Amino acid sequence: MRVVGFILLLALTANVPAVDFSVLRKQAAAGEAEDQYQLGELLYEARGVARDLDASRRWAAQAADQGHARAQYRLASMQLLGEAGPHDAQAGLALFKKCLPALTKEAEGGLADAQGKLGILFARGVGVKQDAVAAAQWFSKAAKQGNIKAQADLASAYLAGQGFTANPTEAGRWFTLAAKAGYGPAMIHLATLELQGRGRRQNLKAGKQWLMKAAALKHPVDSQRARTVLERLAEQRPKELPDMDVLIARAEKGEIDAQLELARRHETGAGLPVDSAQTVAWYLRAIRLGSPEAAHRLGGMFALGRGVKKDSVRAGRFWSLSARLGNPSAQIDWGVMCAKGEGTPRDPAQAYYWFVVARQSMTDPKQVATLDQLQAIASTELTPDEVFDIPNTAVNFLAPKAQTLRKAMALAEYGNGAAQFELGQALAEGTGLVKDTAEAYVWFSMAAKQKVKNAAKARDSLKLSNKEKAAAQKRIKTFKPLPAPKAS
Repeated sequence: MRVVGFILLLALTANVPAVDFSVLRKQAAAGEAEDQYQLGELLYEARGVARDLDASRRWAAQAADQGHARAQYRLASMQLLGEAGPHDAQAGLALFKKCLPALTKEAEGGLADAQGKLGILFARGVGVKQDAVAAAQWFSKAAKQGNIKAQADLASAYLAGQGFTANPTEAGRWFTLAAKAGYGPAMIHLATLELQGRGRRQNLKAGKQWLMKAAALKHPVDSQRARTVLERLAEQRPKELPDMDVLIARAEKGEIDAQLELARRHETGAGLPVDSAQTVAWYLRAIRLGSPEAAHRLGGMFALGRGVKKDSVRAGRFWSLSARLGNPSAQIDWGVMCAKGEGTPRDPAQAYYWFVVARQSMTDPKQVATLDQLQAIASTELTPDEVFDIPNTAVNFLAPKAQTLRKAMALAEYGNGAAQFELGQALAEGTGLVKDTAEAYVWFSMAAKQKVKNAAKARDSLKLSNKEKAAAQKRIKTFKPLPAPKAS
């Protein structure tokens, strides 16, 4: 079993309530195991008193000898660390296993201190099978009861994405609670988030203030860590992030690059709070301006259920749009959906087409090899003629370059009649897109339904075979506009 790596977390699990130190010492001396444990924790954590590891270990050992599970946990961690005594990993691990049944019983009974400690054991796989989800659940239960150390552990789990989807904003919320309660490690973590602008707007002043508070603590390790960071700050100022208000102003004016950056920052918490609603809103605004990248990324969110409810149909709509706008990654993803029949009727021919299109823009040998494999799999369900004809069609694929045409393609999916007519014209004339009479018929027809001037006339001027017209009518009948974005 690994020892290095988990011992520091094991050593920092106390949540000592405010008590009268002299009274606590008197009761501990009288042999009360709980008081012995609490006194040991108080001395270990240096809460209101100077840190004294020797005394802490003695009191923990006395309580542990009486079968006190949390005291056994503390003594085990000190044995592993070699604190106030020899380093003895074997004895420490044995004691962790010994205290586990009673510790579990206390945790299941609702004792926050035990819940936080049990969470650490699950996080590191000590005496139990390592389980980040179980650890996060125990941290959450203890944190919600006000256990300071568990609040910091829960924050760390959110920060690292262990048991949860990584979320620096949620991590900051829990670090703040623990920091305000005077917990040194939480102060330092929170300071780092402020200085780096992780999950929040960057605030160098607030970050420095938290470090100064941590540096003034009686806990020698925490105070020294804070002083070290302050010294580094004095030598090198953190890199300042872009002005978010300026970025927002640019995005509001319709700059796609700014909209994409805002969406990504809200998605990852880079200089702004993690906010799925804002992420989606900015991607949608960029999509309606014809951004293939925004359509691909939002499709990915719906495909994976990341920040939104999983919806393969909507994922497919956005990936299909992004593929037609020329995004190679979306062309592959949309091809896979067509091959599997996820979010769209299964269509090996369409899958094969998009794999061939995507391959034309790929240069990385690994990506080319992957696409070759995908093409080979899809081709097994095609006729020899399809295998020959589809690449001849795919080679003519043309992604729209004009911003107005990309915007029209996007708005057409939202049911905008004028955009549908504009897209129909581009397809009928082969202007900016490969000429496709059947596809033009579809978009002219939908524009005609909305009484767009000359749409019906343009549709009726097109010559289609009966087979092409039947397929087009089926498309028109089943088309459903994408829902318009909600006002923010």
